[in-house]
Amino acid sequence: KRWMEQPRSGADQLFPIPAISLPITSTKVYSCPPEHIRFLTSILPETQQLLIIGWKAGDLLFLEELKTIKRLANLIVVSGSEDGAKEVAEIVKAYVPSIRYTILFKGFSNFIGSKECNKFFSEL
Repeated sequence: KRWMEQPRSGADQLFPIPAISLPITSTKVYSCPPEHIRFLTSILPETQQLLIIGWKAGDLLFLEELKTIKRLANLIVVSGSEDGAKEVAEIVKAYVPSIRYTILFKGFSNFIGSKECNKFFSEL
């Protein structure tokens, strides 16, 4: 398991955040340790919050994995452009129809410290 420990906004406690990086669009296998994939596939069905930063939603292998999300989930897409953010959100919604999404298109630097960022991490 690889977890990043991040402080909650306005609190002294830490909480775990699982993370995955997906740079390749046409692969049929992930290029990370098998235990990471097992962990990912074990938590996806119960995922309630999903944060996408700078991903173009072109990795079909991961999009197929997203179909296993069983709960109503909230998605935030952070991108440098409104069109790009909306396109990613719509692609993900095609794989997870029950997902609710918010698009933020002022880039990563503006997302950090925003009320949307604080709200997202306070709800974990």
